[in-house]
Amino acid sequence: MPVALTLAIACALLLCWAVGAYNRLVRLRSRARQAFAQLLVQLRRRQALAERVAGQLTVEPAAAVAAAAGVAPGGLIAAARQFGAALSAAHERPLEVDALRSLGAADAVLTLAWDRHVSDSAQNAVDEEQATQWHAVAAGQAHANAQFEETAALYNASIAQFPASIIAALFGLRRAGALQP
Repeated sequence: MPVALTLAIACALLLCWAVGAYNRLVRLRSRARQAFAQLLVQLRRRQALAERVAGQLTVEPAAAVAAAAGVAPGGLIAAARQFGAALSAAHERPLEVDALRSLGAADAVLTLAWDRHVSDSAQNAVDEEQATQWHAVAAGQAHANAQFEETAALYNASIAQFPASIIAALFGLRRAGALQP
């Protein structure tokens, strides 16, 4: 068999493999983005609930009570705003490591602010319906986050494998982040 024909066949096989590897990586990245979109729905529900409860607060009258209790007034309001800003940034860059790390930190701050808000019954009254909604949203978020983490881990493992890592580097496919702070 002539050398030129052997070389042409090898190049054709290499090209077919490269196209297949690229398509697989893009498909996995797309799945990770879809899983993040499902998580985003739950995160928006959490933000809406926190903002609704925070909107019921009046910072001025609560400031004296909060200062006496050692709690910063408007903590839930500030945490909800911070969470909203981090959520917007993560929505624009759904798999970026820094955006998801920031969102995870904002989520932790929002959870702490909610817990403090609920525990300070002298200042704030969270009705039973709001508490139930918070727990339902948290359960939905945990499920969606688990699915996202699973698909992101599969994508990350795929782009790290040799020789697919070469294709990932050539086309700028980067690791997906995680929501955990």
